[in-house]
Amino acid sequence: MRKYHFPFIDLDREEIWINRYIRQGWRLKDVNLFIYEFIPKETHTRLKENEVPPDENAFLVRCDVHKFDTDPDFENYRTMFLDAGWKHISGYKEDNVQYFERISPYASEELFSDTVSKSNRYLRLAKYWSCMLLPQLAVFFASIHLMRSSIWNLFHLRELFYSPGLWELTGLSFWAAFLRETPSAMLFSGLLVLPYILLNSLFVITDAVCAARSYQLYCKKKKA
Repeated sequence: MRKYHFPFIDLDREEIWINRYIRQGWRLKDVNLFIYEFIPKETHTRLKENEVPPDENAFLVRCDVHKFDTDPDFENYRTMFLDAGWKHISGYKEDNVQYFERISPYASEELFSDTVSKSNRYLRLAKYWSCMLLPQLAVFFASIHLMRSSIWNLFHLRELFYSPGLWELTGLSFWAAFLRETPSAMLFSGLLVLPYILLNSLFVITDAVCAARSYQLYCKKKKA
């Protein structure tokens, strides 16, 4: 079963959304962008000899936020939680959100045992979005500067067409030459920069909102 879902910035809400399906008899197999893949709990859950049956909270999913520079650090991280009864099921070392499922009936129902560790997830998430925001802002202001320097060209469009005698041509000869040079004229005029600025503005707003919301949740969860 596949579900399409935009991940919540609030990781507690993200866990609630996923675990709603876990309690309906599913297991989370993988998360890929906005696609959440679930499999039936009966899949690959046959008990080995002397293995304890899973309890009613088996395969609950919890989230953490961590990025790693090296594969050994990432592997040690996953092994640490596996020893505590939590299996890593989705997320790469370069990702920010890591997903774990509870595979041991002896494991705690929470990934973290204290409020500080749990709230620090949001601080790391805020830092992640802030790091994403800074280069986007740099590109945004560079694009704005380029656009401003090109505004003058919008009032002198004729000067952007360099074919000798273009404006003296008539009929089909004029339109052929005019249409041939229009793409380069638009480029030099800065008009092609405008759609990019609008798209980049969307990224800047998204990163800023996510960073602010993550930090707000950090402050809120830390006091809880």
